Amino acid sequence: GNTISSDSCYISEEALKKFEKEVSKHLKLHTAYNVCTKNPYQITDKFNLSDVLQKMAKEKYTNAPVIDENEYVKGMFSANTLLLYANENGEMVIDCPKSKIEDFKPLYEINDTSEVIYKFIAKDKNIYDVNAMFEKAKKDKKRLEAIFVTETGKSNQKIIGIITPWDMLKYFS
Repeated sequence: GNTISSDSCYISEEALKKFEKEVSKHLKLHTAYNVCTKNPYQITDKFNLSDVLQKMAKEKYTNAPVIDENEYVKGMFSANTLLLYANENGEMVIDCPKSKIEDFKPLYEINDTSEVIYKFIAKDKNIYDVNAMFEKAKKDKKRLEAIFVTETGKSNQKIIGIITPWDMLKYFS
């Protein structure tokens, strides 16, 4: 049988249950939903580019999820990506007053083969699982730009929040 040496301690079943209850209370506060930016600014591809850019500048948003008619995410519009694109295409003039978001589809469509990726997570997922997703992306040489928080973590659900690497930095510092 098992012998208990003098330097080990025994935790009763009751003490363990109390401990688990305390820890789970603490962990429930540390969910994806508690950390995410709730009700993020969302756009459709029919939105006017200049309206979106003005709103993003005014509110200091760096990204805006692009949603379809069911309010499911189909991409992420980034002002920075647009600037890089305009810069790389030197001669290109962006006709802001007439341009719609859909004119820049290749810039915002979610595409798992690119180095910039997006993931979906359930609202009650533990914050350490969220952090692990960012760590795995880094290990895979991908840039996880944002994690969309939905009710159960499916991509065919409305998003209720967004978590960026910046949010994780604020949370863990």
